[in-house]
Amino acid sequence: MRIKIFQLLSILAILGVTVMMALPVSAAVWTDQADYSPGSVVTISGDNSDGAGYIGNETVHVDVLGPNGYVSSFDSTADSNGAWSGQVTLPADESAVGNYSYTATGLTSGVTQSGTFTDSPKVGSVSVGSQTGTLYAGTAGSGNYTITIHRGSVSGSSGSFDADLSIITTLPTGATASFNPTTVHFTSSDTTKTSILTITTTSATPAGSTTFTVKAFKSTSDYATGNGTLTISKPSTTTMVTSSKNPSVYGDSVTFTATVSPSAATGTVQFKIDGANFGSAVTLSSGNATSGATSSLSASSHTVTAVYSGDASYGNSTGTLSGGQTVNKAHLTVTADNQSRAYGAANPTWTATITGFVNGEDSSVVSGAPSFSGNATTTTGSSAVGIYTITPGLGTLTATNYDFTTFNNGTLTITQAHLTVTADNQSRVYGAANPTWTATITGFVNGEDSSVVSGAPSFSGNATT
Repeated sequence: MRIKIFQLLSILAILGVTVMMALPVSAAVWTDQADYSPGSVVTISGDNSDGAGYIGNETVHVDVLGPNGYVSSFDSTADSNGAWSGQVTLPADESAVGNYSYTATGLTSGVTQSGTFTDSPKVGSVSVGSQTGTLYAGTAGSGNYTITIHRGSVSGSSGSFDADLSIITTLPTGATASFNPTTVHFTSSDTTKTSILTITTTSATPAGSTTFTVKAFKSTSDYATGNGTLTISKPSTTTMVTSSKNPSVYGDSVTFTATVSPSAATGTVQFKIDGANFGSAVTLSSGNATSGATSSLSASSHTVTAVYSGDASYGNSTGTLSGGQTVNKAHLTVTADNQSRAYGAANPTWTATITGFVNGEDSSVVSGAPSFSGNATTTTGSSAVGIYTITPGLGTLTATNYDFTTFNNGTLTITQAHLTVTADNQSRVYGAANPTWTATITGFVNGEDSSVVSGAPSFSGNATT
């Protein structure tokens, strides 16, 4: 357009016509406001009020560029005075936030002018604090949250405004929400405002965690949301463990009982001994569960725990048997085996019999050997015939689950040695008198001989008649 004006002036100058005219620098373009909210309709206008802008009835093409790849355009026909306008609609979500530029080109005049505007939501973001106060299923209660509303961070977010607060998701059964205040008011100097959200529950509100969304609303295109978590805990329980016999002795049958409070709790109890599961989980009955019996716990101290599973209404818990289960060693009896030998013979090997085993065990679980004392152990081949005492002792005997508490004596019986009496062979002449009958005794021990024998043998047989 400017080229055409200059051409016209040149022609007039050649014709000698003097024209007094001030040439403006540029045409005028503008938007109906400097800043918008997401989803807003933006009106872009231009005119020829300066006399050097867009010309009447020409088509003006407008290109608009914005954040996140936003592109839009429109064509507008100028009126006879060169004035025109058109509109674009901004995205309705947060992607609209940012800076925009536009360029308006007159397709006939060639005039090109640019401008800018911003999309700056007043409401920037919402943060939801942690729940204060523990809420339990089956019991009415309330928990509080601090809600912080932040002003938008773009330059156009300045100024005063109000934002209404609400929860836009469904709370669990029986739960209701209230804000204090329900509407927050930002002055031009406020960057954040807070409100206290109170969620109130009833006895019908079930246990569990629920994510809820708080919305700070200025307009349908200017709002922000933030998430929080409502936690409804199950009522706590306690579990106590008792033993049917504590302390016990190795081999004793022992059971364990878990008592869960409150007694209305249902579910199961898993017993554990020294950290390992003991049997299968046992179902609670009136708050109690009893384990199966065991007689095989080793002689030592054992940790016994009961783990309650919890149910839909009550939380889980774990109890431990106070002091643990003490299993003492079972007692074994060592009895010296009775022995016998003949006078003059060597003593036998001393042995003993051990009794008192449980759980089907036998002496194979015992190591070592008993000791032996008593006057039997000091006898020699020359010890007199009689009964002597064998006294057993602990010696090197050991057993993991047993001790040796009773020792019973045995006896050594020394019996008489056996002698052999052999009649001496005799002879005589026919008609002579019989000789004196004699005999030889053999079998003496310890170097002894017939001198230790008193008396004389008797004789019989047909020789004597």
